[in-house]
Amino acid sequence: MSFRLSLLAALISAACFIGGSQSAQANYFVWTDPDTGMTLSYPDTWMRINNQKPGDKLSVALPSGDDKATCKVHVQEDKRFLYFPGRYHDAVQKVAYSTDFWSDIFASYSNVKVHRYLDGAGFGRGLGSYALITYDEKFPETEQAMAGIMLVSLYHDDAYVATCSAKAAGFDRWRGYFGSFISSIEFKKVHHELFIGEYRDFLNDINLIFTREDGLESTRY
Repeated sequence: MSFRLSLLAALISAACFIGGSQSAQANYFVWTDPDTGMTLSYPDTWMRINNQKPGDKLSVALPSGDDKATCKVHVQEDKRFLYFPGRYHDAVQKVAYSTDFWSDIFASYSNVKVHRYLDGAGFGRGLGSYALITYDEKFPETEQAMAGIMLVSLYHDDAYVATCSAKAAGFDRWRGYFGSFISSIEFKKVHHELFIGEYRDFLNDINLIFTREDGLESTRY
């Protein structure tokens, strides 16, 4: 089993252990992004909140009280690797969606500390990486120590960034629900991954030679 599946399976199992009663009592809302066709689901006890940045597709608040648990999905276009063959996916991820990518993301956070980072840990149909961080966030009343799980996944011509966070002191109470939210994300299938950029090398085909009956001229294909 890949790390991606192992990670999300572990987080979902944790959700069942730490809060099964909430999940059992909740109905689930299935949301579809009209622009990308991405779908995801979350309990109807969660509340949609305003998106904060261009590219944010969905933001939700969990019924977490003072823990301030939230999740969001952000999408940004990336057509740089659209026609790369599938065998280069790992290399593309390590060049474009590895530590440098997260450094740019973390530049907008305060006092960031990365506690865990792994390549090859995207979600949905894509390829990407994962980071577990702590940081400080200013609220109207005070500045709070926060913890967050962040995953990026590149699929076709879009990069999807899923972020779930809560106060650091309460993060473990919601970690499983975060994993359930992220693992529910699916992308609209737009190609068969095995055939991206995999063209037959027709230049090395065997030559076909056609000769006239009188033998005076031959045509080569």
